[in-house]
Amino acid sequence: MQVIIPRRLGLAAVIAALAALAGCGGSGNGAAGTAKPSAPPPTPRSALAPSALLDDAVSAMRAQASVHISCTLSAPSLKGVELEDIGATSGRVRYTQGTASAANLLVGGIDYMSTNSAALLAENGIPEAESEELAGKWISFRPGDSYGREENFNYATAIRTLTLDSQASCLRVTGPLKRTGAAVVNHKDVYGVSGTATSYYIAVVSGQPQTPAETVYIAASGAPLPVRISAHTTDGSGKTCDFSSWNEDMGLTAPAHAVPLTSLPPSTGQVR
Repeated sequence: MQVIIPRRLGLAAVIAALAALAGCGGSGNGAAGTAKPSAPPPTPRSALAPSALLDDAVSAMRAQASVHISCTLSAPSLKGVELEDIGATSGRVRYTQGTASAANLLVGGIDYMSTNSAALLAENGIPEAESEELAGKWISFRPGDSYGREENFNYATAIRTLTLDSQASCLRVTGPLKRTGAAVVNHKDVYGVSGTATSYYIAVVSGQPQTPAETVYIAASGAPLPVRISAHTTDGSGKTCDFSSWNEDMGLTAPAHAVPLTSLPPSTGQVR
């Protein structure tokens, strides 16, 4: 039901550290009060290499408590909205496409999934009678749980973008990296880094994976946090996500009366 380092010390910093060690263990013959070399000033964000800028954004995101992410998805035959609340060890994703909706929630190490579409459940291998009964209810997954052949009903897959650590990994675009220059996104000054999209942002069109370009827009001042990620294929399919409301209470609680995945009848195996 998809609808996501510390850098090496500079040479001067290394010299300063060695000098400090020598001062602790030396014979005392050195000149007293000799000034130690100061560390060089940090490289301005405007001059960082694209890989370094991404490194800083990943580290900054992982240091936060939570974030709200609002995404729009588009393809020739699909329009959808995805709203995400992501924390260090918990998260929630709510997806709507037309009248169909789905939600994925991670709380206390247990994943919960729900959809109002019986057809969607049946398409993922749940027998039709049970799909009708389960529509609108929560299904719970525990570590190691898996059902049928569809990855949506696999615990490890279901939770892979529901934590800050995993979402931060989605910032690491691959391939040749390029800075896009200064820009303004959501009324914020940003710098962009573009490359090949990470797997989370690869659109799927008619069952065939595409490989879109992805641009990560990072705040130009303050903490180097992501402001927007935009990934698009040449046919116009894509996903754009805006980041906001950092470190706010997400108010996530486990749903009552969830149906354990392990209690479902055997899968039809007909993933359509």
